[in-house]
Amino acid sequence: MQHPVLPSLGNAETDKEAISVVLLTGVHRLALDATSFSLADSCPSVCCVTYDFTTDDTAETGFSMTRTIRRPGGLGQLSEGDCTTFPMEACCPTCSVKRDLVAALGHLCNRADMFLITLPIGIEGAPVAQYLLECSLLGGTACPVDAATIASVTDPEGFASRLCDDEQLLLAGTDEHDGVFDPRCVGTVQARLISEAEHVLLLPTTRPNHPDTKAVAPERNHERPSRSHDLIAALTSPETVIHPNAHAASLHTLLETTPAATIPESADACGRGNGLV
Repeated sequence: MQHPVLPSLGNAETDKEAISVVLLTGVHRLALDATSFSLADSCPSVCCVTYDFTTDDTAETGFSMTRTIRRPGGLGQLSEGDCTTFPMEACCPTCSVKRDLVAALGHLCNRADMFLITLPIGIEGAPVAQYLLECSLLGGTACPVDAATIASVTDPEGFASRLCDDEQLLLAGTDEHDGVFDPRCVGTVQARLISEAEHVLLLPTTRPNHPDTKAVAPERNHERPSRSHDLIAALTSPETVIHPNAHAASLHTLLETTPAATIPESADACGRGNGLV
């Protein structure tokens, strides 16, 4: 009797070089952009892909997605980005991003072996990481993905206060007149992003008498810096690495301290819990 044999997908025999991906999450666009620039500067050969919400009056949800690709330029050089805007899928922003990312990596994987992916404001990284790794295992990516690391950018200043307020998350635009808002509050979203992250990148402090001092908002003077740091640490898992200065971290460090090809156990491949359905 001859038993049927399933054809191999050829994943184990591929001669293509594996790629590593860092997924950057956060709740403020300026903080994400500044941290992304610092991380990219630490590795001139990285390819950066940034996703963002874009206001769109013709869309039912009020926004579309914009993908910006910056290819490796060289030390001290900032390559001009290629921007593409596409409509959000009916499912949710997470599905739109993760499917587009797999397609984009297919065109880019032969140009770099390390990618820094900045996700839209408030979007969780675990479902995207799971989708990338599962697609890679099933042969659905142009190049195998050997690591998908989640790093969340967090501002410790005023963190405790944000956890208890009801300020809505601004996804696109600048204020209540032209902005698109997430019904969830900023503190709730940031707590979820921290809890799933393998690395938490803290923005430099602006406390008085600190080398990085600027100005502290008067309403936040009562908040002890150590309290915010304690709360952030309490939200993370024991394996999470907390970096005290986001601008001093490097991409190589983020990848070297992360187990390879680890699918987050709490990830939901459909992106449920992101609040935008």
